[in-house]
Amino acid sequence: MDDCEFVHSLNDTAEQCAFVKRTVDCHVDEAWLAYTTYSYCWPGAPALPLVAAVFWVVLLFLVLGITADDFLCPALVVMSRTLRLSDSMAGVTLLAFGNGAPDIISSLAGVQQERPSLVLGELLGAGTFVSSVVAGLVLLLCRFPFDAGPFLRDVIFYLAASFWAFDLLYVGSMTLGHAVGFLSLYVIYILIVVAVHFWKTRPQVQVVAVEEPVQEEPVQEERTEPVSRLLTLASDLPPAKSADGLLRPPPSPTWPGERSPSMGSMASDVFGEDGVEAPQVRRRRRSSAHRHKEHVIASILQVSHEGPVERRVSRSSLPEAPEEHIVSETTPLLAAVPTSQDEPETQPTGPWAELLTQLVSWDPADWSERSAFGKVYDVVTFPLRFVLVVTVPVVDYENPKNNWCRPLNTSHCLLAPLLLTLIFGQSQVLIADKLPAWGLALAIGATLALVVWMTSSFEREPKYHFLFGYAGFALAVLWIYATARELLGLLRAVGILADISDAVLGLTVLAWGNSLGDLVTNVAVARQGYPTMAIAACFGGPLLNLLLGLGIPYTLQLAAGAKPLPFRLTPVLTALYAGLAASLSLSLVSSVASRFHSSKWHGGALLFLYATFLSIALFVEFKFPNVILPAPVP
Repeated sequence: MDDCEFVHSLNDTAEQCAFVKRTVDCHVDEAWLAYTTYSYCWPGAPALPLVAAVFWVVLLFLVLGITADDFLCPALVVMSRTLRLSDSMAGVTLLAFGNGAPDIISSLAGVQQERPSLVLGELLGAGTFVSSVVAGLVLLLCRFPFDAGPFLRDVIFYLAASFWAFDLLYVGSMTLGHAVGFLSLYVIYILIVVAVHFWKTRPQVQVVAVEEPVQEEPVQEERTEPVSRLLTLASDLPPAKSADGLLRPPPSPTWPGERSPSMGSMASDVFGEDGVEAPQVRRRRRSSAHRHKEHVIASILQVSHEGPVERRVSRSSLPEAPEEHIVSETTPLLAAVPTSQDEPETQPTGPWAELLTQLVSWDPADWSERSAFGKVYDVVTFPLRFVLVVTVPVVDYENPKNNWCRPLNTSHCLLAPLLLTLIFGQSQVLIADKLPAWGLALAIGATLALVVWMTSSFEREPKYHFLFGYAGFALAVLWIYATARELLGLLRAVGILADISDAVLGLTVLAWGNSLGDLVTNVAVARQGYPTMAIAACFGGPLLNLLLGLGIPYTLQLAAGAKPLPFRLTPVLTALYAGLAASLSLSLVSSVASRFHSSKWHGGALLFLYATFLSIALFVEFKFPNVILPAPVP
């Protein structure tokens, strides 16, 4: 009677409603809203609540994506500049965390709710989807050579990490040693990436590379060797700076007679000529939600063959038409960030007009050119973006005054402490039995806001403006955490309502939702002429998410004194790991057999393998529900 799943044994709607209201197990994972109660007690239950739940799931995934892309990543840019991290180090640390933030923080929320099957199902399920479906589509769409060294490194590391994760099911629990082990494997991976990067960019190699262009003449006569040569030349050109100070991507390899896609054709590349407009493509947008990641990508393209490529590249952030490859060894990440002078724009007429521009998440001048879907997307996401804009500061080196807006940044100081009390559910707690926590937070926020207002001006950003970037990082992480916690609570209610296990929810809804950006952007990257970068993202991104998604949450939880958390070996998780291992093994064997050149049959085989694995996983879920496989005796 204590298990919420007992509700399925009741036939009367009123009895089901009364049962979920009085059963504690039905509410243990709920955050702000009592989803299980609404699911069974709303009029029209359970059909109407299920439709509402699907709509709410979509909105929560939008919040996750918007927060990570438009608020967390620019904060990471600020941290990279102020900490003076090298490009390769920033790419595999800050950038990796930024790209995997929804997955990692969803794992943290799942661990805190003691739902290891959901955590493992999402991490392995998302990895299987990206390394099978997304990689398969890239292989079907483009012909290109693999970058052998980094590809082998990522696939082998991924196989080892996934085997270790599956071994937890046999061990039966996650200990602190296991959790630290995942982080240690991540550190080893970083050291290898950085070591290879510095080895390949040492001056001796660059001198040899400069002499290579004399060999370029046969490029139009062959179809295999020239592409490899183009990749080699592009990755070995010496460091330099362009006249405008911008970092340029390497030349994109194309087959003879094949045109290199332009930036303007990206939306049609992904959706077709008359397809849906990419919601994030803007001519120019000066609000807090703007195009930050293009500068991150531009600065790490020179190590795209040595390190993992970011997973969630906004569609508006792909590199422009290939030009010369510019690399700087001594300049930290984004040291050559373009300024607002690089592209003309109309300045707001005053500080309050500037505030209005910040609050509006789209460019009014572009509204008439937007597709119907684009307009609906802007309207639906406007309230979401508005709440994020007024609570999360963004420092953007591309915009005038580094995106400083005195009224808006002052409001950030006022609202941030209140946001903290709300997210952690402490707003009604009494301090010294007299003062509510929200009152203290309001007093602290008002003091900070007054100090910022008195020590700043409208015309110029203050010297301490970079600190808002660090505050933006913390607040963006908190928003992602709160959204992920709410999403997991909602998925728990959906699982109870539809009688689906956490493992299946993880490998389907949660995995697909967190991987949708990978599907669209990696395919767009490939069709823009960067298939090598796209295929690297299909393996490097999920690998780092698995290592950090298991290492960080469990290390924090177990280091705080929690007991080792149990894992249950179920048929679904077994099928899930088998699908991932088979996908990675197929890619490894196929790439070696084809001498690291892509093939359409490889892409088709990956898609077929994913469909087969998913069918088997769903079959065993509904054929053998609640079955726990016995772990082997050591």
